[in-house]
Amino acid sequence: MIEGVYESVVTHEFIERRDAIIAGILKKGKDTKLDLIRRYNCEWPEHHQVTIDPNQTLYEGNQYDTIHTKLGNCDYKQYAKIGIHIGPYIQDQVNNNKIDNFVIWKWYPNNWSVNLEENKDVAYEIIGVINAKFALKFLDHNNRFPYEEVMEWKSLQSMSLENVLNSN
Repeated sequence: MIEGVYESVVTHEFIERRDAIIAGILKKGKDTKLDLIRRYNCEWPEHHQVTIDPNQTLYEGNQYDTIHTKLGNCDYKQYAKIGIHIGPYIQDQVNNNKIDNFVIWKWYPNNWSVNLEENKDVAYEIIGVINAKFALKFLDHNNRFPYEEVMEWKSLQSMSLENVLNSN
């Protein structure tokens, strides 16, 4: 199962790739370097997962993050108490059948932004996987869905279906 806590060591290749992406964006003058570092540090879990999970391959485009042999095209999303943000571009990818599932993760143990450096020990937790089209049904006006509520609703629906299937 993909869920769990993962301990990892940040690689030179990841930092080099992250910094090259950030340098290209900084030239456009849209964001601050600190904001970009925080944003692109959040790509570490998918980069680490493809090195330890033979079912996953990194997707090099922007439409999603990994290709999983069982879960399909996955986009990794960081957990937030106020709801998991799914921006318009990613919504379009879901609606165009490019993304099958969202992999929900957080920095471990407290989900605080981690400053990634080469050879630094970091941990993250994958807390669940949710069907992307299902998640979009719960987006609020800020393009966020409440993960716990959605998973609770999904669990209740599954139990209800199980009861119906198991009844005489």
